[in-house]
Amino acid sequence: MEVNLPNGGVLKITPRKIREVLGIPMGPIPFYAEKKRLTKDTVYCKFMAQLSNKKRQRTTTALSERIQKSEGVDFIFELSYLTLLANCFGYCQNSAMLQDDVLENVKSSKDIPNIDWCTLIWDYIKGSKEKWDDRTHENWYYGPHVTFTLIYLHYTEFDEMDVPRKYPAVKYWNCELIEERQKKEMARDAIGMMMVIEEDEENEGNENQKLKQEIYERIQDNFDRVLREKNELESIIKTSMEMYEGDATIGRFVVRFNTEFQIGIKTDKFGRLVDNKASTSRKDGDESETDDNAEESGSDDSEQVNEGGDDGGEDSEQVNEGENWIEDKQNVDENVENLEDAEKGAAAKAQAEKEAEEKAVKEAAVKEAAAKAQAEKEAEEKAVKEAAVKEAAAKAQAEKEAAEKAVKEAAEKEAAAKAQAEKDAEKEAAVKEIAKKDVAEKTIKEAASKEAATKAKEDKEAAAKEAAAKAQAEKEAAEKLKAEQEKANKEAEKKRKAAAKELNEKRAKEKAEKEAAKQAEIPEYESPSSPYNNKMSSVTEPLTEDETLLAHSLLSMEGDILDEMFNDGKGTIIPIITMQSISPGIQIDSQIIDAFVSLPEIEKKENKNLNAQIAVFKSIIEKDETSFRLRDVRLLFFPIIAHGHYYVTVFDLEKGNAVILDNNISDATYDGKYKDIFDFVKEMLIHYLYVTEHPSLTKFKEAQPKIPKMKWKTRKNKLDCGLYMMMHMEMFEGEIGLKWKTNIVDENNRHYADMIKTMRMRYAAKILLHDVNKEREKMSEFAIKFGEQYNDKEKQKKMVEKAIEKKAAEDK
Repeated sequence: MEVNLPNGGVLKITPRKIREVLGIPMGPIPFYAEKKRLTKDTVYCKFMAQLSNKKRQRTTTALSERIQKSEGVDFIFELSYLTLLANCFGYCQNSAMLQDDVLENVKSSKDIPNIDWCTLIWDYIKGSKEKWDDRTHENWYYGPHVTFTLIYLHYTEFDEMDVPRKYPAVKYWNCELIEERQKKEMARDAIGMMMVIEEDEENEGNENQKLKQEIYERIQDNFDRVLREKNELESIIKTSMEMYEGDATIGRFVVRFNTEFQIGIKTDKFGRLVDNKASTSRKDGDESETDDNAEESGSDDSEQVNEGGDDGGEDSEQVNEGENWIEDKQNVDENVENLEDAEKGAAAKAQAEKEAEEKAVKEAAVKEAAAKAQAEKEAEEKAVKEAAVKEAAAKAQAEKEAAEKAVKEAAEKEAAAKAQAEKDAEKEAAVKEIAKKDVAEKTIKEAASKEAATKAKEDKEAAAKEAAAKAQAEKEAAEKLKAEQEKANKEAEKKRKAAAKELNEKRAKEKAEKEAAKQAEIPEYESPSSPYNNKMSSVTEPLTEDETLLAHSLLSMEGDILDEMFNDGKGTIIPIITMQSISPGIQIDSQIIDAFVSLPEIEKKENKNLNAQIAVFKSIIEKDETSFRLRDVRLLFFPIIAHGHYYVTVFDLEKGNAVILDNNISDATYDGKYKDIFDFVKEMLIHYLYVTEHPSLTKFKEAQPKIPKMKWKTRKNKLDCGLYMMMHMEMFEGEIGLKWKTNIVDENNRHYADMIKTMRMRYAAKILLHDVNKEREKMSEFAIKFGEQYNDKEKQKKMVEKAIEKKAAEDK
């Protein structure tokens, strides 16, 4: 199994690596036993008795709290600890409920160190990977994060922290160190991308070295413990000698201490402690020597004195140290002998009595120990016997309850069968009685039915004649009503079409008049303004009736969602469901931007997206038509959609500069947000100007585009960037700063929401009713029908607002 790191490194996950980071056994016995422990087993019952009866409350937290409250260490404690270990380091799911694999498969304490726990954790990891599907990038991984983290930390290089890379890794890492490592990797902007340390797991030398390192550490730990306890014992003996001077028992402890550790604790002839640093500063080599070796060592030291007496202070100090050690040893022996002689000479009888007393005490202690051992043995046998009795009693009780239950069930079945038989008998008697009664009633009914049949036949014939006459009359009336209804519908449809035609003609006439008036006003040359100014949408003017009606018909969310609402005849086709994204509270779909771009007469700059721009430029270069050489164009507009955000880039061919019009206030830098896309578009444009020998080619400079600080920029509003882009394309006149007036209000203005809603509805009407739209007549008829169906304007408005709210909620 492998984990692929973002930097291309591969981290192999194996049972040996799990052993190295967790330090758990990897024995020869497989974890899963051939026969699992049954739920009726005594151990299983005892384990479950310490937890809740409800499965959902048997969690890792509950088990951890139970372990902390435990007072003894028995097999149940071991199972609890191992269950918690397996659940926290291996079987990790999105639920805290316990997995009871350990309880089912671990049968004895003796098996625990011989079980292959590492392969168990490894199998859990593989299982978690197989169940994890991250294709949506939203499915969180629920697995052994701690184990994975320790493997990553142990098997990757990181030079900023000095954590020992020893076995097991879990011993040298804690939460604080892991958090520090994470912060430092994040500071490098290289989280999870450290260099992997590869080791040859098949190399026995590596394994032996790791095992030797483990043994060295254990020996060192034992050395530290023994020396610590030895120092504590020496301190206790010295304190006792000061408190109880001349005590014979303490004197014997001194002799034993000196014999066991070969270190002299100096005393005077009365057995009192004499402070002597030499007695506590012996070297390790001297500590392991016997008394004879000590004398021999002293002899060697003497020889060194004779041979090197003239060597100076250093040799002198070594000789003195050897002589002092010999003298200390002799003093110890003499003091012990003097103490024993004094005791024997002064109180021989008392000593004999004391020895007898000590013997009696020893015998009593032996008897007491034997009695205690016997009592413990009997208690253990009693406990085993009581456990067996209890188990047998429980088994007998269970068998008794089962037998009683079986007898009770049999009795209930017998009673039920008897009751059913009685019920069946009663039912059979009732059926017979009913049958008898039915025969009598049938005879009476047959006689009456014959008489009634004759009369019914006569009545039926008369009723049939009457019904036929009535049905004929109703049919004639229905046909007449249907004909009148069809006639009325045809007249209404005729009126509706006439009204639509009249409305379209009226709009066409008004449009022609406006264009004629504008043409009369427009001088031969005008400043380099946006081509969308020819039909500029006002931010401050209220919606016209036509705009309101068409927008309401669209935002009512009625009609077939796949019906075409816009078709410019050049590939831009928008169905109802896409056009409805112009509803307030929803981000405008890019197809609506495409439709808006196709509205002006200057469609040769059709810039639907980055790929389309490249295709258009290539097509222009290949065809080399003069009408496409932008000789009569001042401003070039490039709508940009990047990371779900809309803005527009404008190139001024007269001045040779560029402007980025973006309503969003962002903390991102120019390089991070605009540079790559702007450089690409500019490169394509300059290439085209070069190929077509455009006179503006020499005017372009290497400077960054200007990004004006417009007072209507937004920070909170992230949805209406598409609307702002359309308004910028219409209203930009080639000037920025105070000279550019748009009447767009700030997002904190109390009229801001109404302005956004109005402009969305205005652009919806403008796109759908424009001459470019091949479906405009159908949209006019659709709006007229909607107005006739919902002729109450207040109710119409409320219905549309409710539909807008519902659409916005669905889009979220």
